[in-house]
Amino acid sequence: IEEIVVTATKRETSLLFTPLAITALSGAYLDEIGARQFEDYFSKVPGLNAIDAGAGRKRYIIRGVNIIDAVGSQSTVAQYLDEVPITDNFDRQPDPILVDIDRVEVLRGPQGTLFGARSMAGTVRTITRKPVFNETEGSASATLSLTKFGSESVSVNGVINIPLVDDKLALRLVGFYNDESGYIDNEFPGGLFVTTFAPPG
Repeated sequence: IEEIVVTATKRETSLLFTPLAITALSGAYLDEIGARQFEDYFSKVPGLNAIDAGAGRKRYIIRGVNIIDAVGSQSTVAQYLDEVPITDNFDRQPDPILVDIDRVEVLRGPQGTLFGARSMAGTVRTITRKPVFNETEGSASATLSLTKFGSESVSVNGVINIPLVDDKLALRLVGFYNDESGYIDNEFPGGLFVTTFAPPG
């Protein structure tokens, strides 16, 4: 059985011996299920859900703990990319593309001691793969799909790891291109839809 190492306590520990309520999805598993974004894996994590208000405006929910969306309200789930919080001051939570990901850690809360005020219900951490110092490696993949009532969608990504100084310095480059087809027709091509308002009387 493959051992999963997590950093939920700010240091590397085995998932099996970490005294926290954690679900960790390895990068290999995410690749196996074809996960590219949050909606592709959240159903695999018990108690994790989200309210989707559009691109970059998700609100994550763990164990059903949520605050009614209002001016000044804060998210109850913090989101991190490696060690960097990516939930902004308006509680907009982006959806990182899952390319060259080591694992996703979902920590059930409260997690405020280690991850701040927005972690009352928990924390979602997306951990990227680190450079490899003694081996040149790389990978690439491409996906083509069709949208019903729409057109083609294309996704291409690639990774290359180059050691520069043995056991001291390496360069890891990651790139991706994603073009998703829509399914809503533009009834006003090349123009603007303008509405007018005339006051009564």
